[in-house]
Amino acid sequence: MTQSSNEIFELPDFSNISADSIRREVPALLDTLRQRLDVIREAPHGFENLVYGLEEIRHDLGRCWSPFSHLNMVQSDPNFQTAYVEALAQITRFATELGQDEAVYAALVRLESSSAQSLDTSAQELIHKMLRDFRLAGVALNADDKVRFVELTQQLSKAQAEFSNRLQQCTDAWSWHTENADAVSGMPETVLRSARAAALAAGVEGWLFSLTQPTYQAVITHCEHRDTRQRFYEAWMTRASTSGQHDKQWDNGPLITEILTTRQQMAELLGFGNYAEMSLAPKMANSVEEVLSFLTDLAERSLASAEREREELESLAGHKLEAWDTTFLLEQLRNRDFAISDELLRPYFQAPAGLEG
Repeated sequence: MTQSSNEIFELPDFSNISADSIRREVPALLDTLRQRLDVIREAPHGFENLVYGLEEIRHDLGRCWSPFSHLNMVQSDPNFQTAYVEALAQITRFATELGQDEAVYAALVRLESSSAQSLDTSAQELIHKMLRDFRLAGVALNADDKVRFVELTQQLSKAQAEFSNRLQQCTDAWSWHTENADAVSGMPETVLRSARAAALAAGVEGWLFSLTQPTYQAVITHCEHRDTRQRFYEAWMTRASTSGQHDKQWDNGPLITEILTTRQQMAELLGFGNYAEMSLAPKMANSVEEVLSFLTDLAERSLASAEREREELESLAGHKLEAWDTTFLLEQLRNRDFAISDELLRPYFQAPAGLEG
């Protein structure tokens, strides 16, 4: 996972990623990155040593962590999740330490003022954004507030990881078994084969479906049986909540409250009125009001067209449109008008074909 610069375009070897590799590779990488940060502090603070050095640290950290993070979102292995949460705390601690490093921040401030005439616009903008990110990490806070900000950052990362884990566990716990061929009519053969294999493995007849994203998308897009689409839609939309058919042990409601509260406290420490303002600080929009105005304007401009499309879909369906009908009917409309569908395109977009160009 800690690839050299010559390996940066190679795909991660997901088959060899495990809880043990997280526990082994993350601490080793962080030790290396801390050593490199020491070198940056001691070296002459020119653009290449300072800015490139910091960028390479962030790149290597993301390069290592992204595959672990991806796997944690798509599988439900308790041992892997435990290792992930442990490593996430270490990653968060390092990122906060880096973001609050006063010596590095001061060196960037000096570089910005001393190189204003010698650096091009893009280099100056990069330094400006780095300084902004340091301030968003709490580098300018007093000692007590820095400690509190670190605590909140750790609390937030832990709550967000738990939110994702509960969502995944809830998804994995759901299944639907049927022996009614009409109930699965129209589904892609690849999905039906997987469901048939799952049923055989469970010792039952018919089809046994999970609620994974590919299965849900296939059902909501292709299944001709409306009740089946409704069943999957409601199961998907009520995951990790107190609504629907799921076990309430996965309810994310309290975690949502904790996450929102923690974000607000972090925003206030940094001098923002709310988390939305803090979130917008590194983005193109200048204010919350600007975002709301854009969304309102977009909705007003889109409404008439959306209503016409809804009427067309209802005419095609012959009944009032429900949420679990829209994706299916759009696919039918595309088939009718353009003779094209996701299943027809699938062979052309398999991973090997995409990599070969």
